[in-house]
Amino acid sequence: MLLSFALPCAAGVVINEVQSSNDGSYTDEYGQDPDWVELHNTDSQPVALGGWFLTDKPAKTEKWWRIPDGTTIAANGYLVIACDDRGTDLHSSFSISASASSR
Repeated sequence: MLLSFALPCAAGVVINEVQSSNDGSYTDEYGQDPDWVELHNTDSQPVALGGWFLTDKPAKTEKWWRIPDGTTIAANGYLVIACDDRGTDLHSSFSISASASSR
């Protein structure tokens, strides 16, 4: 699965790392080990991410998950988004497949 932002990332935020088949590298607030995506802000200023989307189809800007309003990523900071189909808080509405096929 190729993930991208559905809005231009002029602010310097990039997808830094993607983990499918999480083997305990990240545990969420529910004690689960979901797949995850890590965002990195390469800018020296914080960035508000509310209203941005993560998608695997840039032509379908709202296919997957809208980042909640009020979500920010610190200057030169990192933010982990759990990919577990919850669709709440910092839990996306999709999961990541470790197989080569895509949805």
